[in-house]
Order: sequence, then structure tokens, then C-alpha cells
Amino acid sequence: IENNIFDRPGDNSDSRMPNRGSSVWTWRCINTVIQNNQCLHIRGYLDSHGIHIDHENVNTFVQYNYMEDCEGGFVEILGGNVNAVYRFNVSVNDGWRNNPNWKNSNHTLWINEVVPNGKHSSDQSYIYNNTIFIDKNYSTAIDMDGTNTHIYNNIFYAVDGANIGGKQMVIKNNDTPLNMQNNLFYGSINEKFKNMDSNPKNGDPLFSNENSGTKFGYQLKAGSAALNAGVAKQGPPISGAGTGVFKDLTAYPTVDFYGNPIDLSTGTP
Repeated sequence: IENNIFDRPGDNSDSRMPNRGSSVWTWRCINTVIQNNQCLHIRGYLDSHGIHIDHENVNTFVQYNYMEDCEGGFVEILGGNVNAVYRFNVSVNDGWRNNPNWKNSNHTLWINEVVPNGKHSSDQSYIYNNTIFIDKNYSTAIDMDGTNTHIYNNIFYAVDGANIGGKQMVIKNNDTPLNMQNNLFYGSINEKFKNMDSNPKNGDPLFSNENSGTKFGYQLKAGSAALNAGVAKQGPPISGAGTGVFKDLTAYPTVDFYGNPIDLSTGTP
């Protein structure tokens, strides 16, 4: 699922519209790649993240997408997934919803254990090499209840009244490791969340032209605290890369969001 512009899904300006819905979501799918899309102004009282991974999928890759002004938030991984991956995405001012019936309805990161018939934790969730930018006056929630979760090489940026994780932060690892390291934090981010990072980075990422209305405004300038600050971890490979419908894909990322060559197996990406 690639190269699409999703503009205002979940809108309720017409009575036939349900007032909920992300740009894309998968349900009990196997081997899905969702990439190079624009997810803009997503609306709704439930879900309504840029792209979300619904129940019991295997090998879902959300990569190289630009998301802006998505009411629900950035990452949404629901129950029973294996290898749910968000990588090389840019999220701008997502997760501002205020649902009076659901306090923590707006998330920067959300991993949920509930499925239609009970609970089924998601295992091996990967969130890495993403840019999360907020400069609006609202707080988001971080709610994660899963097993073997990996969060690394992300930029968390919150200024001008924004607070990532300020509304609520609940993380349950269920007796498994939380692999969280080499994330860059700038501005107001929940201190407990930052302290879970085994090798946190702090400083200004120095975006080239934020709020320019284009994805290109979040490239890094010289002197950025994010340069050479990452950890070498490839994450899971795309099954079937190089064959069939995936003939143009590589098993592991070879470029960053802006097409610059990258090798996640070595060095400090």
C-alpha cells in the first residue's frame, strides 16, 4: 500500500461518514508493507491515527510515511500482533484528540493487548528511526502493554506547550525486556519515559525548516544532536523482499526517510 495521499479520513462533514478511521489499518493480515504515503488531517473519536495496526497481524511494516495533524496520534498497535514495525516515518502534531469519555484517547505511542475475544499481547513490536514533532499546546499519552518491545533511534520533540507522555504514561512489559535506547529527547517529554532509555540522547535535532507544510522541513542541519547518535540495529526483515509484489523492496532499509543511504547494521546511524 504505497504512494497515496489520505486527506481527512474519519471526517464527519457528511452524515454517511462514521467519524472514525485511520488512513490505513490492517486486520489479521500477513506480510504487509505500507509505505511512502501522506496521512493528513485524520479525524475521529476512535482510532484515527495516521496508520494503525489492528488485531492479530503478522509482519506489518509501516515505513517512510509522512503523517500530520492526525487526531488520534502516531503509533497504534492493537492486540495479538507479531512483528509490528513503525520505522522511518515523520509524525507532525499528531495526537491532539480530547474525548471526554476517554481520558487518554490521544497517543504518541499506543500498544494495546485487547482483542475481540479477550486479551492477546502483541509480541516483538518495533518503533525505530522515526521523527515525532509536536509544537502545539497539548499533552499526549504513552500506553504500552505488550511483550518484547523495541524503541530506538527515534527523535521525540515537544515544544511550545507540547508534552509527550504528559497526559498519561503506562508501560507494561509483562516480564519481557523493553529494548529502549539511543532515542533523542528535546523539550517536554515524560521523565519516566526518558529514564527507561538505557542510552538516552538529549539536544536540539536542528530541523531544517519545520512547519513548512512539507516533509522536507524535518531534515537535519549540521550540528544536529541526532547525527551519529543512533545504535546499529536492523530490526526484522521484510519476508519475501525482492520477489513477487515485493520485488522492489529490500529485506532491510537501505535509505532513510529522505533517500540518503543508510546501513542499520553498523556504526551510529
